[in-house]
Amino acid sequence: MTDAAASSTVLGDAGALAPMAIGADLGGTKLAAVLLDATGAVVHRIWLEGYAESYDAVVAGLEGAVGECRAVAAVHGAEVEALGLSVAGWLSRDRERLVWGANLGARDQDIGVDLRRRLRIPVVIENDGNATALAEFRAAGASARCFVLITLGTGVGGGVIVDGRPLVGANGLAAELGHLPVSEPGERCVCGGRGCLELVASGPGIARAGGAPTSFEIVDAARGGDPRALAVLSAAGQAIGRAVARLLPVVDPDL
Repeated sequence: MTDAAASSTVLGDAGALAPMAIGADLGGTKLAAVLLDATGAVVHRIWLEGYAESYDAVVAGLEGAVGECRAVAAVHGAEVEALGLSVAGWLSRDRERLVWGANLGARDQDIGVDLRRRLRIPVVIENDGNATALAEFRAAGASARCFVLITLGTGVGGGVIVDGRPLVGANGLAAELGHLPVSEPGERCVCGGRGCLELVASGPGIARAGGAPTSFEIVDAARGGDPRALAVLSAAGQAIGRAVARLLPVVDPDL
């Protein structure tokens, strides 16, 4: 974890607004966390990159972030009473076990039990795509009967909200939208399939197709009119369009 890049920000005096809670996101390449007061206002932010060498490193990074938030809460005369966690990985239906986190170095880990034992506070866990979809649904589409969100990042994910609840499926693995097949079989995806949306439209997929270290260079080159970069982004956009087109007759979303 010595190579991790970290930043944190204290956002003003919240006063003694107890209880406080933490919202955290274990992404493919970063750990982000916020400390929230009783009104839902953000009191403190944490951003940590390069932490995910192994499952133990992931849990240790999260434990450190919670410890930092607890210290900030104590300054305000408050205690942290719960953690809400989104995870870039496949979770069991009961959201207690991390079945597989390809970018987190984790497989078949009892993450719920581990975190509650180490943190000694209630912990609620959700897949990051579902958590993002639920947040966007509440912010922008709460009147929708069926709401679909696709997230683009280190991986491609998303969520489907039906009647206000995330669609989780029989084994907890529903709405893994990054693994919709959208192209001819070629390179194998981390899921074991071929032709997945994630291979074409994720940040690493875009970078790989354009021969660049990251997708940021491809975007910058496209803005400058580079034909190869434009073609790579066009292919990603078309793949996303095919994925949406295949979703429409299956889930019939209003938004």
